[in-house]
Amino acid sequence: MIVGSTVLVIHVLLLYGFAKIGLSQYSVRGDGREYIAAAIALTQGRIIGTHFPLYSALIAVVSSLVPIDLAALAIPPFFHTLFALVAYRILVAMKFRRPISSALMVALLPPSAIVYTSSALADSITIFFAALTFYYGLERREKLMLVFAFLAGLTHYDGIVLIIPLAYLYWRSDRRRILLALVPAVPIVLLTLYQFAVTGNLLYYVSVHFVFYQRVFGTTPLSYPFESLVYIATELRGIDRIYWFGYVGLAFIIYAIGTVRSARSGRSWSAVFSAAFYAFSALYTGYYFVPRFLLYAFPSLMEFTELGRRKILWWMMIIATIMSVAYSIWFLLVRVPATGFIS
Repeated sequence: MIVGSTVLVIHVLLLYGFAKIGLSQYSVRGDGREYIAAAIALTQGRIIGTHFPLYSALIAVVSSLVPIDLAALAIPPFFHTLFALVAYRILVAMKFRRPISSALMVALLPPSAIVYTSSALADSITIFFAALTFYYGLERREKLMLVFAFLAGLTHYDGIVLIIPLAYLYWRSDRRRILLALVPAVPIVLLTLYQFAVTGNLLYYVSVHFVFYQRVFGTTPLSYPFESLVYIATELRGIDRIYWFGYVGLAFIIYAIGTVRSARSGRSWSAVFSAAFYAFSALYTGYYFVPRFLLYAFPSLMEFTELGRRKILWWMMIIATIMSVAYSIWFLLVRVPATGFIS
């Protein structure tokens, strides 16, 4: 109750702020416009756009009860709340210290957590399914693990990365069944076949992303991560450069420490799970998206709960979490409107 209600109250307050400023303006930020358009098309029996369909399907269902803008903005916080509850359950199962406060830290400490789970994006849904995949992998409940891995892949392409930790589990337990680790890739195969039937282009999903990166960033998805660091060093000035170098660098350091602690403590499932998404963030995403995609490496954050044996460090983490929440609220309610909802 403490974990769920705390996260939920934060999101309710944010939604209230959004409603006062303009729900429609918040709902079409980023990819929100495309998800909403896809949801409307689904109600008409059509599949459009390039995003995975689950979030749009949920918008279509919920929008039968509330306005579609509210539906798009209410679904991600709901799943973020569920993620916090799953994080609590994982902490209990792994016998970590202070599971209540630790679950809140995992859910709220990264500023990007609230920012992206309060936006019309599929991230919080995918992270929730990834967390359930982790939990049922921990509990060795194979069928549920594969079901939620499939749902993660059905929500966002990040879910495909789950192939790596799943392959690790099957490699250790039953190598003859290692092909089951490919379950998270089934949705993209189905989407690719559908797009091929519609467009005649078997690589339509890939080509769309290359066109997008070329149009928006002037580069390709593969080179963007490295060129974006050059951009920080050469184009950004003053506080912006310091902020992004510090933010991205600190995020990589924190998650790396947690991943190493997992390995050294013998929690190999946590280490491999986090390392897979850590590598994905380092090799595929640019500086702006690094904090966002590192959220999937949440098991490495759980390692910091062990620092609770030193009270001063634990209190520092609590203060950092509170500051993160405060920053996220300021960013969403002040910074975003000030930039014309394009930030």
